Amino acid sequence: MPDLKNLKNQTPESSQILAFEYEPETQKLFVQFRSNAARVTYAYNGISPEIAAAAEAAESKGRFFGRPFTSVHTDFEKLPGIGETPQAMQAAETSEAGKEAA
Repeated sequence: MPDLKNLKNQTPESSQILAFEYEPETQKLFVQFRSNAARVTYAYNGISPEIAAAAEAAESKGRFFGRPFTSVHTDFEKLPGIGETPQAMQAAETSEAGKEAA
């Protein structure tokens, strides 16, 4: 797994994506979205080298990783944010689920 504090592809020009990195040996694409203060990283599984190359080449990273990408690539895991424990993450998700059920 890459160093989540220093993902390879920093995107200062993007208002949506903080950084991303592709790991070819596992075919995982790690993406940090700017919208979450904890810098939660999503690890998308089964991403081909061609898709990863398209992400790097995309003029707009936010558009690339927007709904079309996330609706097609649904095999992912949400990793703890920088300084966030898995237990805190689970508690937050449980709280959100409770709010949606109400």
